[in-house]
Amino acid sequence: IDEDLFSEQLYCLGMYYNEALLGVETNYSRHPVRVLRSLGYVNLYSANTEEYCGFLTTSVTRPIIIANLVSVMRDCISLETDRDTLLEMLDFAKSPSGKAQAVSGKHDDLVISSAIARYIGLGYDCQLRVKKQIYDTLPRNFTLEPKENNSYMEW
Repeated sequence: IDEDLFSEQLYCLGMYYNEALLGVETNYSRHPVRVLRSLGYVNLYSANTEEYCGFLTTSVTRPIIIANLVSVMRDCISLETDRDTLLEMLDFAKSPSGKAQAVSGKHDDLVISSAIARYIGLGYDCQLRVKKQIYDTLPRNFTLEPKENNSYMEW
């Protein structure tokens, strides 16, 4: 999808979810953030200043967000309810060099986006406080099969 159309979709999603915090990964382009700002969207993640919005996945930030995601998933896998993300996590491992990444021939986009979302959305301390409450409200026997109406959103 073109970056301007992607930005418009982000805008719509953010507005649908009550002007949700958007954490746009800006490794390759800052254009989506510029478009969001031109549309008047202000709830954009910023690591340090209002001048630079977005999330940079670097050799410094990547291990941090992955470690946070591993900790959360190890303690409470039922927090992740997206089937495709869970399947992608099964193909995510440490390489011989020690870098956590998708195994050869697989993808890690959903894993990384989940890691970024959990890192910027709740923060590790907050996740620990709400984890038990969320876990207690979700079914303990998670399956990868949808309910009768084929809706994965009702897990």
